[in-house]
Amino acid sequence: MKSLIKSLALCALLGAAATASADTTNLFPNGNFSNPGPTADWVENNCCGNFIYNYPTTGGNPGGYGTINNQGPTDYYGIWVNGDSVPLTLASMGVAAGQTYTFVEDMKIISGPTIGGFKIDFFDGAAGLVGSTGDLRPSIVGHNTTNWETYSFPITIPAGAAGMKIVPLWGQLSEVAFDNIGVIIPTTSPLSAAITSPVNLATVPTNFTINASATVLPGAVTNVAFYDGSTLLGNATTSPFSFAATGISVGSHSLKVVAKANNGGSVTSSVVTVNVVADPYLFTVDPSKTWNGFMNVFNTPQDLTNPNGYVFGQAWGTADLRASYSGSSLTLSPNTIGDPAGFWYVNTGNGSVGNKSMDASFYVEPAGSLPGVTMTFAGTVLANTLVSGSNTNPAGNGWTCVAFIKDFAPDFSSSVVVTTPLTNGTTFRISLATINDPARHIQYGFETIGPCVWATDSALAGYGNVQVGPLVSTPTAVTITPSLSGATLKLSFPTQAGFTYTVQYKTNLTDVSWSTLTATNGTGATAVPTTTANNPRRFYRVSIQ
Repeated sequence: MKSLIKSLALCALLGAAATASADTTNLFPNGNFSNPGPTADWVENNCCGNFIYNYPTTGGNPGGYGTINNQGPTDYYGIWVNGDSVPLTLASMGVAAGQTYTFVEDMKIISGPTIGGFKIDFFDGAAGLVGSTGDLRPSIVGHNTTNWETYSFPITIPAGAAGMKIVPLWGQLSEVAFDNIGVIIPTTSPLSAAITSPVNLATVPTNFTINASATVLPGAVTNVAFYDGSTLLGNATTSPFSFAATGISVGSHSLKVVAKANNGGSVTSSVVTVNVVADPYLFTVDPSKTWNGFMNVFNTPQDLTNPNGYVFGQAWGTADLRASYSGSSLTLSPNTIGDPAGFWYVNTGNGSVGNKSMDASFYVEPAGSLPGVTMTFAGTVLANTLVSGSNTNPAGNGWTCVAFIKDFAPDFSSSVVVTTPLTNGTTFRISLATINDPARHIQYGFETIGPCVWATDSALAGYGNVQVGPLVSTPTAVTITPSLSGATLKLSFPTQAGFTYTVQYKTNLTDVSWSTLTATNGTGATAVPTTTANNPRRFYRVSIQ
């Protein structure tokens, strides 16, 4: 049977402190007397008279308990099951020498004039006595009752103690019941401190928040100081402990915190190394990433039963998406299907009109998750011949290609999406504030939509493609190569997509300002602006932005 400490009595004696600190009570072996039989765990020390020592099988607090009925001429006591020579180790009870603990018992008087209690003897590792509490029986006054009550005794375990024996006590001509004999182990924790975010080796922006944990029990943390190397960034005095770091320089930084407690102690956390970058959530077109494919298939607008209706979606091989890298340049083309079935084509065979619209996603899903951040996907459109008014198949269905960021629900049932068209000779940049849920899926990449085409259709090459590359932040310097064609001066120079090239001139190098001849967007091809060769004298330059 299982015995429980009477909750109301225990709360009254130990107060709110025990509940607030989540203390635990460790019972001594069979401290709830749930094992029946006079020799189970607790043993008798028959020295001085007649007594009855038993375990009632009914009733209790609730359940089993131990009773001692002393009819002898003197006080009488039982002793620990290990016997006189083998004390119970302190470690087995979760206590330590030199510390103070609260020992507890439930007890009631069944009959007689005296109350029960206990004493504790402490022993060193050789079973030598190093201290004793003596008789801890409370006064009988106010306790001559048959109701269960909980009694508690604060006891400091002597230094050098390694074991102990607990001895129930009771008086002459009295019968006393015991239950739930144990010791309260307070929840304690040494002063500790740690940076909880960012994690070690994380990449962070120049403005980020450092979060830390710091605890001590008993006691309180009074201050947490945040350091970048040996430089103090700031302090926090209340939990949760955090500091908003702003304007941190780009590069590697070593972070730590120092926590102080109201008992005067202090502790330094482990170092967390972070890499500060200008924009850690900027992603670009990068062939070193893991690119995946997914295809959603729809009916064409000409379908008579379900125009533009959804048919199916599934993972799709990236090679079959007609998405491929050459160096750092990615080419995206209309999707092809080599199955001549009528499901795919209006008429079977080479050159037939596509019967399905292919929505092909070529994407990266970053490892881990990106909850609650603003991420950006950017790149350079090197060429786009896919989109034009006349660029359609014989049914009049054409193709589009966009860059996207998608934030999917954990089960992919819904998503938040941002897209941008791909304009030849420009850079693209889209941003999305992701939902703060680490179970969601973030993807960025390209979506090419249009009718399927037979792989050897002679018209396929004419449908065009899109070529994109990484975002280039610094243009390459150019040199103007002049040449004459009759009375026309040609000024040739290479260009890069994503930059604007402005040709300027002045007639005298001492002039303060330059005049603009022409401006053109870079496409990756050579620009050849022209002017008359009849000017008496001019100096030319190219400004790149």
